[in-house]
This record gives sequence, C-alpha cells and structure tokens, in this order.
Amino acid sequence: ENVVAQTARKWIVAVDGSGRSRSAFDDVCELCDARSDTIIVMHLLMESWEDQGKAQAAATAIENEYCELLEDLHQMDGRVQFDCVRVEKSAVMGQIGSDRGPASAVGEFIAEYAKKEHATFLAVGVDGAGVWHDSALKWKAKQRPTPGRAVRYLTSLEHAPCSVLVSLR
Repeated sequence: ENVVAQTARKWIVAVDGSGRSRSAFDDVCELCDARSDTIIVMHLLMESWEDQGKAQAAATAIENEYCELLEDLHQMDGRVQFDCVRVEKSAVMGQIGSDRGPASAVGEFIAEYAKKEHATFLAVGVDGAGVWHDSALKWKAKQRPTPGRAVRYLTSLEHAPCSVLVSLR
C-alpha cells in the first residue's frame, strides 16, 4: 500500500459573527486533515470603530462561540486556537492612506495576519469579512454577497501570502 505523505497545512479562518463566516469555518473543518493540520480562527477588533462597547461585546460573543466549537475538535488537540486581533487606531492610520477610511484596512490586516502566521489557506465567508464600498464603481454592497475586502485585497497582490478559500454557503 503506497501512502503519500502530506505536508501539514495551516488554515486561518477570519470570522465576524456572520453565518457566512461560520460556513467558512465549517468548510475548513470538513477540508482539513485532522491528523496533521492546524486551524486558527481569528477575529479582527478595530479600535477605530465608533462604538467600542458594542464591538467588544460582539468580539466576546464570537470568541465564546468559536472556542466552544474548537473544543469539539478533540482529535486536533493543541492544533486549534482562537485569536482576537486588536488593531489600534494608530495602526489603522499608519496603514492606510488619507483618502481611505479605516474599514478599507480590514482586508489588509487579515492578509497581514495570514502572512505572519505562515498560513497555507485563508478562509472567509463570501463577503470576505464585510461589505465594501467601491467609489470607482459608484455603489455600496449591502444586501448581496460580494468579493469582500480580504478576498479583493489578496487577489490584487502580485504574490499573495496564501491561497484563499471562499465559502459560498
């Protein structure tokens, strides 16, 4: 019996509390090799958002939900984690140009996180961590799925740090 050795992969799942990001997590759980792969679920908490109390409460709820889901992955003990990444206002202002708002930086921060973690795959829901406004196209996506910020940013790079898995559920 010939067995081909598979290299362990690292999956980053960017979640924002939406059903679409949960679908991305579910897809990763189905696609990963529980014997060797690693899963990191990350949530981005932007300190530049206006209502920090609401943002923190949402982040706590998201962390509680995913930590419980990760505990159910017993066979991956030690290779799963949740990471709430706080992005300070000063980092947002240093990262983006004066003509762009803080929300535009979300995809870039997620991509940088995936790069820092040496991810094999970055998984997002179809919105890709939120809807985005494109002034060149003169429309703002709100109600329909879009190739969101993280996907859009990664696919525009000449050398993206990892592959992107987009859950369409």
